[in-house]
Amino acid sequence: MSAIQEQAGKLNQVIFAGYTHDPAEEVARLLLKLTPQGLDHVFYSDSGSASVEVALKMALGYWHNIGEERTRIIVAALLSRGHVRRDVSWCPRCLQRGVRTSPVRRDLNPVPCERRERATLDALESACRNENPAAFIVEPLMLGAGGILMYPAWVLREMKRICEAPDVLFIADEVMTGWGRTGTIFACEQANVVPDIACYSKGLTGGALPLAVTLCRAESFDAHYSKVSAIFSAR
Repeated sequence: MSAIQEQAGKLNQVIFAGYTHDPAEEVARLLLKLTPQGLDHVFYSDSGSASVEVALKMALGYWHNIGEERTRIIVAALLSRGHVRRDVSWCPRCLQRGVRTSPVRRDLNPVPCERRERATLDALESACRNENPAAFIVEPLMLGAGGILMYPAWVLREMKRICEAPDVLFIADEVMTGWGRTGTIFACEQANVVPDIACYSKGLTGGALPLAVTLCRAESFDAHYSKVSAIFSAR
């Protein structure tokens, strides 16, 4: 608490809209050393739900900004904070942009049964091939809501492989599974998977303060980078 009090005396709360400060950049550098190699950029927010919202908007914005209108998100069923995903997906602003979602059916739930796991992967492959989605989002190794459903690392690895062929962005929601809760710092490590976008929150501050991050690859950052801002910065 003394560290929080000391920091509060040094910095006012500001949004990162044209502003930055040393502590935030230091935390970002440390995060990039811990997180999977290839995740190069950090977006701060105040909760796990917000980090997921950022990830979904980031995925949709990526395709829009490179000139390819992909507006469907494939969502694994029974994810924690699922109500947030539905609200984000169907908010009026998103509807105006034509955003569509595929709420993933029960047959897309990885469960401890190889036949069901194979059915899950087949259904995901069909959705990725036929629906031209922008992204697929899943909690690695453990689906939170609905009973903490576990599934093996090879299923997660296959999910990533399936998404790669049609270039579907793979979003790892590690809000619940991150920071050692599955035996490794991040659950994706157990499948040797590097997501395109990742969400982290719980455990990030040890519960002392609300904080979350959304990490992405350089391609996603570059697609959102404002050429106008670059011109003004150069001046």
